[in-house]
Amino acid sequence: MAVSHSNQENQLLAASPAAAGRTVVIGDPQFEQLLASAGHREHYRRVLGIGDRRFALVTSTWGTQSLIARRPRLPAELLAALPHDEYAGGLVLHPNIWARYRPFQLHAWFAAAEDAGLLLLPPELGWQAALVAADLVIGDHGSVTFLAAASEKPVLLGTFGEESVPGTSAAMLGERAQRLHRSEPLRTQLDAAETAPWQKELASRTFENTDGATAALHTLVYRLLDLELGPVTTFRAADPASQKTPVTAFTAYPVFNGQDSLTLQRFARSVERWRPEAERAAADLRHLVVDEGERDIGRLGIATVLTRSANGDDPSGWCAEALRRHPGCVLAAAAVPGGCVAVTADGVGLAVTGSADVPALASTAYAILRSGPCSNRTVQLHLGAATAAVELQY
Repeated sequence: MAVSHSNQENQLLAASPAAAGRTVVIGDPQFEQLLASAGHREHYRRVLGIGDRRFALVTSTWGTQSLIARRPRLPAELLAALPHDEYAGGLVLHPNIWARYRPFQLHAWFAAAEDAGLLLLPPELGWQAALVAADLVIGDHGSVTFLAAASEKPVLLGTFGEESVPGTSAAMLGERAQRLHRSEPLRTQLDAAETAPWQKELASRTFENTDGATAALHTLVYRLLDLELGPVTTFRAADPASQKTPVTAFTAYPVFNGQDSLTLQRFARSVERWRPEAERAAADLRHLVVDEGERDIGRLGIATVLTRSANGDDPSGWCAEALRRHPGCVLAAAAVPGGCVAVTADGVGLAVTGSADVPALASTAYAILRSGPCSNRTVQLHLGAATAAVELQY
């Protein structure tokens, strides 16, 4: 039995002596993923369309003591009380609620709140991203509320089923967290919500190995199956489900055909291991270009070029922060109308214009910088069947 903290070993032994020697402290891969995803908060907020509004996330477990059973109109009440241009609202419901009532019924129940802008997150994908993006969480004794508190989000309890969690760390959540009172204005309570010191204690009582749980579980499963240990990949929390998944990491091969002509070939990093070894041979300008939407944290850490393809505020500031967080990166580029702004690890800033996508423009800038002295320059970029004029200005 894999547990997240050594305290749980003692609980199991107290419940059944047969557990002796049959437990292993792993940690919690879900909590580890949430912590590792914190740096992608602004990305999740853009994906969710929150903008610069304060994001209040409501979450409920299942059963008669749950928040949604006790206060089913709370999502609509929140959106009615909060200015649309200042607050955004989301709702995460336990999978058992979706299984029992089905999506059609839930969307019918929350139709008014959804019409007011409520983000009703499906149980399979998106609630983790919403939790990272949230400014505060309103919940109950469920695991999402607990994860929010442990990751030091401001938490308010709309209700709490003490009898459902006796003798567990969740009981501490019920004792310490602020309550959302029906008799007080909602906005006043939300505006006053803040992180408290006890939340660090809650996390330390519950989760061990917070930066190695995924690897520990991976290793344990391979050992139990008597298999040779395979590679461990750590993923950030997935974006909310969409119909099309963009490619966010490429191995790029720029080749100059002449002084002012460049051919760029790109291969999706996720399938690179199936390419013949000969085709993956090193090249002078070969590099890894990764967009901030990439889920694989390892790829972000080894990227030569980092990009932000979505338009956002302060592109130069984003580039500087990306270079600071990823010291192995050589160039960071952020989208602006008509192209992108790029900053090198040496602090050189430049504007790149052209009709290609931001990763292609960034790869072109990287190749030009590697090819000679810094100077304003225009090249013809050949990208598949398309050709675009790309201009660099310092």
